[in-house]
This record gives sequence, structure tokens and C-alpha cells, in this order.
Amino acid sequence: MPIYLIGLVFGAIIGSQIMISYVFWLYIYQLGGYGDEDLFLSKIFSLLIGGSIGSVVGIGLCLLLTRLKIKKKHISNLFFVFTLLTVSCRIFFGAKVIPSLVAAAYSKNPIYLSLSIRLHRDLNQKDINGQTALIKASERGNLEFVRLLIEAGADLEARDDRGWTALMTAVYERGKMNTGHCEIADRLISAGANVNITNFRGENALMLASDVGDPCIVRKLIRSGADINAKDDLGVTALIRASREGNVKVVKLLLDAGIDVRSRDRDGKTALDRAMRRRQAFSNEVHRSRYAASFERNETIIQILQNSLKSEEVSETEKKE
Repeated sequence: MPIYLIGLVFGAIIGSQIMISYVFWLYIYQLGGYGDEDLFLSKIFSLLIGGSIGSVVGIGLCLLLTRLKIKKKHISNLFFVFTLLTVSCRIFFGAKVIPSLVAAAYSKNPIYLSLSIRLHRDLNQKDINGQTALIKASERGNLEFVRLLIEAGADLEARDDRGWTALMTAVYERGKMNTGHCEIADRLISAGANVNITNFRGENALMLASDVGDPCIVRKLIRSGADINAKDDLGVTALIRASREGNVKVVKLLLDAGIDVRSRDRDGKTALDRAMRRRQAFSNEVHRSRYAASFERNETIIQILQNSLKSEEVSETEKKE
């Protein structure tokens, strides 16, 4: 192999590994966390920038060492040693950010997933965001990995740095993607996941499901004993959330389950109050025409809540008589 190719190849590898290691170092000691999109873009950036700079430096170093009359074999060995060191450094810092078991959640290969579980005694190790493999798999919609982890005995109640469990994560991500999150939530519930555990803001899985407006998960949570009248730290119930977000089907499910339609949040507002306030956003004709579907959903929710309140008043009157 020509000497400049040695510098080009090994330089690109060394440069990219150094850059990725530096990015991981930033996540660990400076930022204190990572996002999936940020991590992906950082790796691409590191490979392109670090690899390019490394190639140029590698070629230059090879030519310099050649002029110093150092043998090609020694130059190759030197680059090989540096490559091993930088790769080891990247693996070390990478494991601090996202351990290999947690990283396996990005894979769909059943053989690789099964092998990853067998090679790790601690199934509940966490990444820098506090997420376990089960939480990450639930976030990614990786049903097969969730199934394997549950069968292997992963902790269903483990929580990340936000206080979110795997069930909460699956519920919330259902609103962003449609890749098996409802099935994952169902499997977690069937395995015995606590449906009433709350995160550090006092939110439970039902509240999050009401936010994203998924009747599939809301129905499962209600049937599994979720506390429909629970409130978060701001006194907001699942019904107030669903009404505020314009989720008609969820509002109907919650009312059918017997949720308190008169419950008030910390500001003294009911679900109807929040829906009426949302109506004000459509007072402008331009907004109303642009967001016609949202306006219609909001009007439907107002009508449903008003009818529910009237029915309660009639029932109370009949009881008194």
C-alpha cells in the first residue's frame, strides 16, 4: 500500500474517532444529556469533519516521517497503535453516554437483541439521560426488544432523569410516531407495569395519553385501573388535558369512565373553562378558517362537556326529589 494511502485511511479513522470522543465528552461533562437527533447529527459531523482533517494530517505526517527516513513498516505500526487508542477512547466515552445494551434499542435484528441481553447481567443500566434499555426500546417503538427485556426480567418501574417509566415513554411517543407504541404499552401493562406511578411533575401515563390523544392507550389504561381523577403538580386532570388539546375521543372515553367533570386545576379552571378559553383563539375569522378542523373539535368538546354537566345537574335534582 502506498505510504500516502496509509496516512489517508488511518488518519481518517483516527480523526473521526477523536472528534466523536470529544462530542461524547461534551455530552457527559458539559451538556449532561443527549437527544437522539443531536447524537446522530454529531456522529455524522464528526465523521465528515474529523475524518477530513485526520486524512490531511495523516498524509502530511506520513510524508514527514518518510523524509525522516523512518521505515514504512514502523509508520504503519505507529498509525495502527494510534488507531487502537482512539477507538478505545471513543468506546470508553460512548459507553458513558449510552451503554451498549441501551444502544441495542436502535436495532431491529432479533439475534443481536437476544445476544445483547445474554451478554449483560444488569438489564437496568442507564445512559446519561437515566434511560434503561427498556425505556429506550419503548421510546423507539422496538416491540421485539421490549418483549425480550420483559421476559428477561427488566425493571418495569425504572425511571429516567425526568421520572418517566417505560410505559410513560411509550404512551407519549405514540403521539409522535405510529410504530408499535400501543402494542408496547399493552405488553407493559400486561406484564404488570404500574399505571398510576407519576413522574417528577406529577403526571401519570393516563395524563400523557390524554395529551397526545390516543384512545387506544387511554382505553387500556382505564381498564387497567388508572386513576382517572388524578392531578399533576398544577392540579390538571386527564380530562382538562384532553379538552385543552382538542382530543374529542379521549374526552368521551374519560367521561364514560366517570371522571369528575367539575374538577378544577390550581387556577380554579375546569375542563369546560379550558375549552372555552381555547375557543377565544378562534375568535378571529382568519384563524377560524385556517384551523377549521381544530375549531370544530373544540366546539364538539364544549358541547360534550356542557351536556355532561347538565346530566349531572338533572341527576342531582332527581336525587333530591
